[in-house]
Amino acid sequence: MSSISRCKRLMNMAFAKIINMVPISGELRYRLIRYSGVKTLGKRGFIGKNVSFDSIRPDLIEIEDGAYVTEACIVYTHYLIPDTFVTRKGSWFRFGRVVIKKNAFVGARTIICNDVVVGENAIVAAGSVVTKDIPPYELWGGTPAKFIRKLQGGQQITG
Repeated sequence: MSSISRCKRLMNMAFAKIINMVPISGELRYRLIRYSGVKTLGKRGFIGKNVSFDSIRPDLIEIEDGAYVTEACIVYTHYLIPDTFVTRKGSWFRFGRVVIKKNAFVGARTIICNDVVVGENAIVAAGSVVTKDIPPYELWGGTPAKFIRKLQGGQQITG
């Protein structure tokens, strides 16, 4: 890794920490978090206080318009590959994108693991651990997060 990219990564991490410490609104935090490397795709949204985004690859995180990521959530874009760690061969981590779609709601203290899509208008209950994709218009919760029920507005219209 070049010294320029290392310096940029450190600046992104520092900016993300500063955003979490400053008492600002969640809407403003949503607009500012893009300067830490996270992609925010839209004009409005909410990022709660003490939300931690993966510092190794924040560029793999996308948060779409109207999404809410509430207080103290953690979003990871990597995980440790146990075999490569033990043998000390190859890359230790596997990376994947995390996408939080339009109008999705992520409850407080939720952990989102890498390579996951939270669908449009989906809700993740507080304290959940998300390890797989959540379809649009569904409520999921638990550790690991499991389907709870369909949400109104997500019915299939046949005709």
